[in-house]
Amino acid sequence: MPALPELKEEIRTQIKGIIILALAVFCYAGLQFTGQTGEIGLFVNNVLRTLAGETALVIPFLMGVYGLKIMLPQRIINIRSRLTGVLILLLLLTISAHLNMLLNNIDLPAEENFFVLSFKLGLQHQGGGLIGATFASVLYFFFQEIGSLIVIITLASVSVLLITDVSITQFLKYLRKALSLLLVLLKKALLFIKDTYELIGEGEDALQSEGKKKKAESPLIAEEPTEDTLLTESKADKQQYQMERKAPVVIANRESSSYNIESEEVSEEGSSPGEVTKKSSSDYHKPPLLLLTKLKRLGGNQNQNGYMKERIKTLENTLKSFGVKAKVVNVLSGPTVTRFEVQPESGVKVSKISSLSDDLALNLAASDIRIEAPIPGKAAVGIEVPNKVLSPVYLRDVLEDDSFQESPSPLAIGLGQDITGVPVITDLLRMPHLLIAGATGSGKSVCLNCIITSILFKATPQEVKFLMIDPKFVELSIYNGIPHLLAPVVTKPKQAASALKNMVKEMSRRYESFAREGVRDIISYNKLATRSNGEV
Repeated sequence: MPALPELKEEIRTQIKGIIILALAVFCYAGLQFTGQTGEIGLFVNNVLRTLAGETALVIPFLMGVYGLKIMLPQRIINIRSRLTGVLILLLLLTISAHLNMLLNNIDLPAEENFFVLSFKLGLQHQGGGLIGATFASVLYFFFQEIGSLIVIITLASVSVLLITDVSITQFLKYLRKALSLLLVLLKKALLFIKDTYELIGEGEDALQSEGKKKKAESPLIAEEPTEDTLLTESKADKQQYQMERKAPVVIANRESSSYNIESEEVSEEGSSPGEVTKKSSSDYHKPPLLLLTKLKRLGGNQNQNGYMKERIKTLENTLKSFGVKAKVVNVLSGPTVTRFEVQPESGVKVSKISSLSDDLALNLAASDIRIEAPIPGKAAVGIEVPNKVLSPVYLRDVLEDDSFQESPSPLAIGLGQDITGVPVITDLLRMPHLLIAGATGSGKSVCLNCIITSILFKATPQEVKFLMIDPKFVELSIYNGIPHLLAPVVTKPKQAASALKNMVKEMSRRYESFAREGVRDIISYNKLATRSNGEV
């Protein structure tokens, strides 16, 4: 008869774990459902109740933990110390149950009878059984009531540390993080409740004000229809700002040589461009550029020229050391970058100069350089080197440039200076869909303030109207009070949504007017209105 093949070690271990787990389940059933487990279940119940009394459930629990430990293939860190902690904790549960029963429910007899009574109650399946009686008697003999409590609390703390494998310091750190998270969630919940309450209150105020308005209207006089309110400020302000129903002239013609156009308003319903009312702008004077800070030019041109000559010599010698014969023919110094225009001798490949960027940066002690090979429209290679000292660019220097002063557009804006120090002036008409983006500290707010300030120095309130939304409260609040504002700077999200919705309505209304008159934009519409009025 052939011998049975030996089972693999892994299979034997799994079988062992399954058997121990099944015994644990059966012991639990014997304790909880004694009548349904037969004579063996009754026997198990008597044995376990005698050993652990009312806490006998800890024994099948320990057996189940041990069975799962055998079956699980994953290696658990510090498994022995963790199991020891579980064993100590369950043992303390049994001891505490027995000791508590003796001290709270029984009048203590003479000391020599305490231990006899403890074991007698254990045999009767009360308290912690014989195990609880044994350890409770030892603790009471050596430490009495208060000392036993201290020992139990101490051992319980040690068992928790063994089970969790987490130190007290780590536990306090986790607890602090959990409390911080709880506080954040609580704060958000309170803010949500507050916003909801304010929203409900504003809705009720709006309904009340609308009802009062309707009661105040006379049935004999037909009022002019009004647009939905643009914004509703808080109760403290008690002001309402309505959307302008009539289209102001916000843009002038790009092709026109003169932009001294008076403010015009188009009537609401089906009016032709000839039916235009004029609003004089003579009472508004554009602010002078003297209000802006001007860069103070300090002396030191001789030192600057000497420094540039030294840089040119270093650059030419560096190129020469790598076999590139070239000469610097021009230098353009801007606020942040200096561009050296290098003209190589005939036969020198441009790609050879481009490959020397790292070596040139090293010899010029620059963090990084940019090579433009060649410069568009020139027979030279541009080598752009960052300046060691950055020069500030003042908006006044940009707006004082002739290209800005002579620009006929009311939406001419100054953006700064290029790498050669020449002011950069552009027309906002050419960029109707503008997105300003960038990392923190890259200059988004500065750019936005330059655009707004340029328009304030160039256009009258009848030519340009602003609607500003500033949810951060700090970026645009300085512009509150300027005559170009259609409404105070919006800071609340609900008001921002209402403002944008009304802007879309106004845009749609204007498009309808353009379509009715057969024009494409407001510039053509205003020119048609001017011709219809017989004006040149």
